[in-house]
Amino acid sequence: MKKSISMLVCMLYLATGLSHAAQPKPQKWTELRNIEFAEYCLALPLEGYAEDFKQSDVKGKHVFTNRARKKSEIVVWGLDNAYSKAAPEIYFKRYYGGAEEQGQILEERKLDAAAKRFYGWGYWSNSRHETRFLEIVWLRDKEVVKFQATFPVADMNLWKARLPHLLAQTTACK
Repeated sequence: MKKSISMLVCMLYLATGLSHAAQPKPQKWTELRNIEFAEYCLALPLEGYAEDFKQSDVKGKHVFTNRARKKSEIVVWGLDNAYSKAAPEIYFKRYYGGAEEQGQILEERKLDAAAKRFYGWGYWSNSRHETRFLEIVWLRDKEVVKFQATFPVADMNLWKARLPHLLAQTTACK
């Protein structure tokens, strides 16, 4: 009897430890503040990423590459809003209008006109089994702020979990 109880306690201890170890480690989000060209601020999941200044080919653009997974990349940049007078619905339609002709396969896209923001999930036709992307575009009066993450297919659930936090942001600096 004593041996059975000891075994039961040992099994419960192991099971609790294993389930605790299986939970994902909370990730630290870093505030990115850009003041070049278009001022914007975004909290990003940059743990494990390093900025690649060589790929930041224009002012206001930041490229972060994952140190361990080179196919994981986060790109954020501010641009002039060429369609500043256009309604969000028109900008959304123009943005994704020729996506398939360019090899971009969208699995999901959604417009939030009230928040002046839209996003899309998908993959490039030549990397269907390797990578996915997430794009978020915030429309502002004079600028557009674009976020794009490229990541291995295996990280899709991780990025789906990050999406609500990314969408809750406005890109405005406080």
